[in-house]
Amino acid sequence: MIDIDTNDLRDILDRAAGNPTLTLYLPVDPSDPENFREPGTRPWELQLRNDLDELADALPGEDRAARIRFDEIRSRVQDWLLDYLPAGRTLVLVADEDDVTSVELPVVLDQVAGYGAPLVAEFARALSEYRLYAAVLVDGTSARLVTGSLGFISDVAALTFDNRWGMDSAGRSGHNFRFENRQDEYQQRHQRTIAEQVDRLVLEFPEFDRLVLGGNEVEAHGVARALGQRATKALVGIISAPMDSSDADLTERLRPLAAQVERDAELAVVAELQAAAGAGRAVFGADQVYRALTQGVAQQVVISSHITDRDQVEQIVAASLAAGAEISFVHEEAANELDPVDGVAARLYYAAVLPNG
Repeated sequence: MIDIDTNDLRDILDRAAGNPTLTLYLPVDPSDPENFREPGTRPWELQLRNDLDELADALPGEDRAARIRFDEIRSRVQDWLLDYLPAGRTLVLVADEDDVTSVELPVVLDQVAGYGAPLVAEFARALSEYRLYAAVLVDGTSARLVTGSLGFISDVAALTFDNRWGMDSAGRSGHNFRFENRQDEYQQRHQRTIAEQVDRLVLEFPEFDRLVLGGNEVEAHGVARALGQRATKALVGIISAPMDSSDADLTERLRPLAAQVERDAELAVVAELQAAAGAGRAVFGADQVYRALTQGVAQQVVISSHITDRDQVEQIVAASLAAGAEISFVHEEAANELDPVDGVAARLYYAAVLPNG
């Protein structure tokens, strides 16, 4: 789960209020063998030193106050990192003269360093792309739940499992039943019991974005038929995966399904924009999107992941946050649809005629 939302991003921008801020995205992923090196020699630390030197060199030579301010912020960050132990896969630091704000993200992002306005676009991208999957594997006597996060970072689906929760077994008597219908009755009871537990899971943990069933396919389909409305809506597929599947095996089995689910969802977002444009409730292109944001009529801004100009993305995200618009990033085929129109579009609250200048 990502412990930050768009309101927090808006607060980060508001707190900066034109004052220079040091923003760092550090890929500290503890599972990366490269990060097993001695502290001070890990790749992200070596690059950080170079990045900070480059930022210092870029400051105006005649502005002594600016250099003193940067050195103070740099020292504050370096002191903060002395006792740091990685907990997430990417550490984000936003620092000024008074404070260091830290956030651990469960996805791996590229290393970035910037000084000036806070860099929040990658935050927004992570919020848009992060999906928490619940995979429930069932057989005739038990169920196993594995949770994992899916992020389309750099257009590559990466599924990582980060937790396991035990589920109560419905159980089945060891007695050899004489009649098949008696066996069917127990099988259906078991499936209903597991389905009820999945229903409770989805209700109690709304942060789960997607539900997948696996294990014994007959049992999995039986559980699917017994699910309640909310869990049925969250269910995106049934996969063939043994109960004792390793994390790596589950990753490979889930990857094609998850990639297709997310690809279809993003294509649906763009299709809805195209349909809404005919009724005046969506606009395409940077100029029109900025006008919609300025007029306060933009409900959702959709950005192509193919935009390579980092400053352009930061500006779109900052304007969207200021206007209170939802931010979504799309990839692959969906991004291709937006690329001819500056890579950005917006869905409006209502049909509006926007000024031309």
